[in-house]
Amino acid sequence: TSRELSIPYPAGTRIVLFGMKNEPHPLPRGSRGTVKHVCDDPMVHVTFDNGRYLGLIPDVDQFAKLKDE
Repeated sequence: TSRELSIPYPAGTRIVLFGMKNEPHPLPRGSRGTVKHVCDDPMVHVTFDNGRYLGLIPDVDQFAKLKDE
């Protein structure tokens, strides 16, 4: 559920992207962004530093929380 996902990824959490499986125009590996919100799909909605806004799907897309930002 979105509540379960929002706990590890609250709004404002910084993430790094390692890969996207189903995005026709994926962002490069290492792209960084900020979580805006989590929805029930489940999907983590992120605004990336390059200005793109995408929904990441846990267990499909590879991303992780940044610890130093």
